[in-house]
Amino acid sequence: IDGNLGATAGIAVMLIQSHTGEIVLLPALPSSWKNGEVKGLCARGGFEVNMKWKNGRATSFEILSNRGGNCRIKFPNIENSEINDEAGNRIAYVKESSGIIKFSTKKASNYYISIDE
Repeated sequence: IDGNLGATAGIAVMLIQSHTGEIVLLPALPSSWKNGEVKGLCARGGFEVNMKWKNGRATSFEILSNRGGNCRIKFPNIENSEINDEAGNRIAYVKESSGIIKFSTKKASNYYISIDE
C-alpha cells in the first residue's frame, strides 16, 4: 500500500506544491502530459486547486478557499494574469516578486485565474 499511495502523492507533487508558504502551480509537469486537467488537489492553508493545461501550457486555475485568508501563488508570469471571484469581480492582488502574487480570500469562495499568454 505504501507504494500505491506514494506514487499518487508523487504525481500530486508534480502538479502542485505548497510546503514553502505559497501554492506552486505545475512545478514539474512532465513533457509527455501535453494536455490535461486535475480537480480537487489540496494545498496548505485550506485551499483546493483545479487546473487545466493544453500543449504543455496552463490555461486556467481555480482556487477554492475553504478557510479564507491570504493566498500566495507562484507561477511564471502570474503577475500578468487576472483573478476574478465567483461573481466575476476582478480581485486585486499584490505582486510580491516575479512570479509570486498574494491576494485576500473569503471562506468558501472560488477564485478564477486567467492565464495571459
